[in-house]
Amino acid sequence: MIEQFKDIDFTKLIDILGYIKECPLAFNSGLFLMLFLILIGIYNLTKRNFKVSSIIVILFSLYFYYKSTHYSCFILLALCVCDYVIGRLFSYTNIQWKRKLLVSISVVSNIAILVSFKYLDLLIKTFSDPSNLVSNPLSGVLTVGISFISFRSMSYIIDIYRREIEPETNLINYTFFLTFFPPLLAGPVVRAKDFLPQIRLNSPATKVMIGQGLFLVMCGLIKKAVIADYIGVNFKVLPILIDAM
Repeated sequence: MIEQFKDIDFTKLIDILGYIKECPLAFNSGLFLMLFLILIGIYNLTKRNFKVSSIIVILFSLYFYYKSTHYSCFILLALCVCDYVIGRLFSYTNIQWKRKLLVSISVVSNIAILVSFKYLDLLIKTFSDPSNLVSNPLSGVLTVGISFISFRSMSYIIDIYRREIEPETNLINYTFFLTFFPPLLAGPVVRAKDFLPQIRLNSPATKVMIGQGLFLVMCGLIKKAVIADYIGVNFKVLPILIDAM
């Protein structure tokens, strides 16, 4: 057994598990499937302790985001803390102008982060003098999925402002909601009023739910790997053929 472990190249393993700009952690990759199965196994062992199992899913979600964005995952954590605190502050006031101030702070902060990391480069190139372009300190910083994260975070605060939901008092639950990995990079924008009650309920998955989930996953994989990838590869030659004609 010890001799078998000696044959493992741990340096290569660490490199594979670390951040690789050209190889984000895709849902249809073998690495994701392996890590997801490990996650399911650990989750099943800890599911009786909801707090521990939730933290495990949060850590996996942050790792999933890290594999695609490197240290930009800390932006996600900053948004979590910021809007969680703003949400809690709603509990201490019913004065309308204060509530408007809180929702404004959240919306402005999220839009500022979105513009800074996604559109600042474009704005600088559009409005700056071409002979003397202003350097963008955030240029090259990967923030995949920042739009979905920002809008999801804003939707939570807006729902509280509209009194459609109560502020979440558990930071773990809110972090679970904002970092949950399936819609993290490609959406959709999951509303807090739909997602948070499911976390609080903590109902076990039935065989029917698991079967429906696996069916949807398989449908998605077929659409991506069989249909979309085929079209993406084979129809790239169409513009070249049209130009040649």
